[in-house]
Amino acid sequence: MLEIEPARWQIALNSLLPDDIAVLSVDIAKPDFHARFDAVGKEYRYFLLQSKHRDPFQRNYAYQFQYEFNFDAMREASKHLLGTHDFTSFCSAKTEVEDRVRTLKEIDFYEENGLLVFRFVGDGFLYNMVRILVGTLLEVGTGKRDAASMQQLLEDQDRTRAGKTAPGHGLYLWKVFYEEFENKF
Repeated sequence: MLEIEPARWQIALNSLLPDDIAVLSVDIAKPDFHARFDAVGKEYRYFLLQSKHRDPFQRNYAYQFQYEFNFDAMREASKHLLGTHDFTSFCSAKTEVEDRVRTLKEIDFYEENGLLVFRFVGDGFLYNMVRILVGTLLEVGTGKRDAASMQQLLEDQDRTRAGKTAPGHGLYLWKVFYEEFENKF
């Protein structure tokens, strides 16, 4: 085992990583630590540029959406999603995961630097879940779907009833919570 202090690991890793990835901190973990299976929660953010004109500088980083939307309707719809539910309607039909029950602790929408940010915090997420949630919430926001329909979507457990899957280039895994951070989650 290499005996290198955490601060030096951070420097070493950052010197090898591409410019779009950065190690912000390094801590010593237990020998049996597993980054995926020891996580107690995650935060995802989805960035959307609402504009009638394409922005070539944002094309790889945010979903460019040309339609107006109703924030209040999307907030109302998101209330139905908070808590512990079976999210079968909001995951890829190809998923092989059997237990599709997850807990969403927080859903926020806000504007930052000209972008609409969707923020989701939960104990775990299914394949394509955040992107399908965003696509469905955008349908609510544009008036194609009623906010109250979210409850029925959860009960139906049918992927074909939910909205389209939003493109992947707006999605970011923002934060992973581990046991020692449980009080923040």
